Amino acid sequence: MLQAGGWLCLAVVHPLNSAGKFDDVAPDSAFVIRGSYVESHRYEDTIERDGLTMTFHSVHRSMETYLGALADAGFVLEALREPTPDPEHVAAEPAAARWQRVPLFLHLRAVSRDSAPAAWRSEHMFGYTLGVTLAALPRRDPEARGALSEAGRRAAPVVPARERVLPVPGALGELLPGGAVVRGSVVAVDGTRGAGVTSLALALAAAATDSGEWAAALDLDATFGGEAAHEVGVALERFAVVRPGAAGLPPARWASVVAALLDGVSLVVTEVPRYARAVDARRLAARARERGSVLVPVVGPRTPWPAEATLRLHADGGEWRGLTAGAGLLTGRVVHVRVEGQGAAARTRLGMLSAGERRTA
Repeated sequence: MLQAGGWLCLAVVHPLNSAGKFDDVAPDSAFVIRGSYVESHRYEDTIERDGLTMTFHSVHRSMETYLGALADAGFVLEALREPTPDPEHVAAEPAAARWQRVPLFLHLRAVSRDSAPAAWRSEHMFGYTLGVTLAALPRRDPEARGALSEAGRRAAPVVPARERVLPVPGALGELLPGGAVVRGSVVAVDGTRGAGVTSLALALAAAATDSGEWAAALDLDATFGGEAAHEVGVALERFAVVRPGAAGLPPARWASVVAALLDGVSLVVTEVPRYARAVDARRLAARARERGSVLVPVVGPRTPWPAEATLRLHADGGEWRGLTAGAGLLTGRVVHVRVEGQGAAARTRLGMLSAGERRTA
């Protein structure tokens, strides 16, 4: 555990170094990136020295991935260094001269956001631009950091416990820890197509609108119906559905749209596309935590949620109601639900949810 006011220091292979390589050992050799700098991937380096052969297995990650992980974990970047070989080293090993043009390593020093001045704190950015804060502490002694932490504690708003959760009524609430979901958390809903995933997600949206708050859904495949939402209790006048249209949603815009919704409503349901990146998922989770909104990613076997979730609701299908032998109309179904969580909510809960039957006050 990092002590209050302490630093987190990282020394890693520079992302440029792990993404590309020099064509040869000449000082003016061309440095070429033949693969992808943006996407993470595994790679190997085999080095022979003093009769020994060593193979190092590593993972390339972009600068954005490293800085995004720090921001999502609650850190502010204080210092960044890109060291290169000094002249004495180059004199001893002339082949190292090429690394005076491209950094070998990346050194980062970060401080907890709670210990950083408010002016340092940057918003999470989406798309191709990353918000980065670079600064130097005027004082680094324990007394100054203690005073800063105490000032932040006194200035923090006091929020009653009942306001930090969103109550979920009915059978679904009976399966959730405390009958509610925590504001600022991620509640992932998964299952195969037709298993009742949409019904579970809409039941959570109904909990938000029942409390007089707004909910929204990013409907990439145009599968959210107003009638179905109304039947599970969603107040349609407080439920916004966003559809990208015939042209579809550009991959680079999915996270931006979800982030914008999290800024404005209490609960956001979103389908997770196959191209969703782990770094974007972590930033969306951080955005939900900052805004006190609940993020409900709807996923399937081929589109997992690539980040942590406070709760995971699994829809396992169930029996339809209303049909008799050769006659009748479908009036509803019972969905089998499995709830898994973290921390105090780690105990797995099993239950059933009646879906598709109109609720009455």
